[in-house]
Amino acid sequence: MVSLNMLIDTEGGSEYTVADATTWLAEAGFSTVNSRPLIGGYTTIYATK
Repeated sequence: MVSLNMLIDTEGGSEYTVADATTWLAEAGFSTVNSRPLIGGYTTIYATK
C-alpha cells in the first residue's frame, strides 16, 4: 500500500527495495549495511563507512 500511495501522492514517486539500497551503499564504499523492520511495515537501513 505504501508503494501505491507514493505513486498516487507524489509526482514520479517510487520506493526502492532493501536489496537495491544495500547494493548502492556497498558500491558507495559502506562496509557494513544492515536493515531492520519498523512498526507499520516500514524498514530502516543503516550503514557504516
